[in-house]
Amino acid sequence: MGLTDICTSSANLTAEDFAKHVKDIHALAQANLTKAAVDMKWFYDWHAGQQIEFEPGAKVFLDGQHIQTDRPSAKMEDKWFGPYEVVK
Repeated sequence: MGLTDICTSSANLTAEDFAKHVKDIHALAQANLTKAAVDMKWFYDWHAGQQIEFEPGAKVFLDGQHIQTDRPSAKMEDKWFGPYEVVK
């Protein structure tokens, strides 16, 4: 039962029919919110679970986006610093 099926019913509703109509819409909205919450959790877990673990001795570069340097122009700053060796 979709939202279009619910919304196209007759305009002359008794109080009982109206209460049932509101309950049906509420149940549909609740089901859609539950599905959206499950989908959002899956996407968050998928992105958050993709962490890289580095071994000691591995060479890595450091992202320079939030590092202040003494260069006169941010446009000329290095985008990456390194390579650095992972200690622990």
